[in-house]
Amino acid sequence: MRTRIEILKDLIRLKSDSRALEKELAQYPWDMDEPLLILHKQDVIAVVQRCINIDISIKDLNDWADIIELRDDIDFENEEVKRLIFELANPEINGALTFERLKSIINHR
Repeated sequence: MRTRIEILKDLIRLKSDSRALEKELAQYPWDMDEPLLILHKQDVIAVVQRCINIDISIKDLNDWADIIELRDDIDFENEEVKRLIFELANPEINGALTFERLKSIINHR
């Protein structure tokens, strides 16, 4: 059985399907007093770049951000990273995720 931290690292790097990783994490308690890992700006940029390169779909990117946004065991490097995840996780509020928009996120952050 993999540890929670191993699964979280795979989630942050999107090493496999985010929903499968979310199910794997379900074996652990939801609430945490302190986060176990920090999501850094370069982590977000790397996953966004994979979407731009068509290694993953826009839906995969959205699902990934949605899962990350709600986790107590992952913290954000700073407010900018938190806003990026919110933007990627909530296209219905922030506007559709398009390749042009993703390129803008990469180039302007």
